[in-house]
Amino acid sequence: MNIDIELQKDGLKVTGLLVFFSLLYLLMPFFSLFIYIIWPIPIVYLIMKYDIKQAFIVIVTAALLNTLILSIATNTTLGVFMGMYSIIGFGLIGFFLGSGLKEDFDPLKTLIITIVAVFISNLLVFIIQSSLPGLGIQQILQEFTNIVDQSQLPSEFSLLMEQYINIISILYPALILITSIIQGSLTYYATFWYLKRKGIYAQAYKPVKNWSFPRWGLSIAILLTMLSRMVWKYGGTATGAQEIYNIISSNLLVVLSFLLFLQGFAVAIYYLSRIKSKLLYILFIFIVLIFYYIIALIGLVDLWFNLRRDKG
Repeated sequence: MNIDIELQKDGLKVTGLLVFFSLLYLLMPFFSLFIYIIWPIPIVYLIMKYDIKQAFIVIVTAALLNTLILSIATNTTLGVFMGMYSIIGFGLIGFFLGSGLKEDFDPLKTLIITIVAVFISNLLVFIIQSSLPGLGIQQILQEFTNIVDQSQLPSEFSLLMEQYINIISILYPALILITSIIQGSLTYYATFWYLKRKGIYAQAYKPVKNWSFPRWGLSIAILLTMLSRMVWKYGGTATGAQEIYNIISSNLLVVLSFLLFLQGFAVAIYYLSRIKSKLLYILFIFIVLIFYYIIALIGLVDLWFNLRRDKG
């Protein structure tokens, strides 16, 4: 079969999948996380199967067609937004991950590139979303605040909800980065699973259960951030500068504590894999956030005392 004809057929399949996933998201938003994870996989497959330049043309064409079809089919701002996301999300993440694998980069480097691509994608989506009427995070939070204020809920509950909304608005940069780490990692490993099923071999980074962060680097970063917050708090710094630093350091501490959580999560997965109980796996995934700080503490202990003696 002529390679150009085969590429065209695969390109049509990718376009069809992209349109299907976009419509599925619009009709059933609760599938959004699943869609975000698997969206870039067809692009990676194309890059691994064909030349990067050929695959790039398919990526751009598929994304533009998806934007056009969604704009016509929905005739709404959300439809246009989803079309634009397919360009900066679907295309960007798939292209970076696929190129890393195609060029045979170090597995850890490819994982980091994937996470960075997801972060850039999410950041661009946030910027574009903020400029669209009714879709910006501040607009959504304000509308939610208004709903809480107009409700008949007890004043204590309303005050608590307003505090949570305030925290979210301050920590949104950290939340974007944490979401990107989770989404990028899931996309990375899901891609290897799919490529393996298609008979395409690529070397993946070590399993999550063996993840470990640099003990000195992470510990010093946490310690310096906490000490500097104390210095700024009691050092008589100008109020405006102190407020800006508090926002930056708060976001930094949230991200650093999440890395500790990931380390503790890896410890838990490591020992669950030795027990080999699918039921315990499922139960752990459902309750993991409830014990967030306990798992982060386990991560800190593992950082210094190596709770997984034979980890890879």
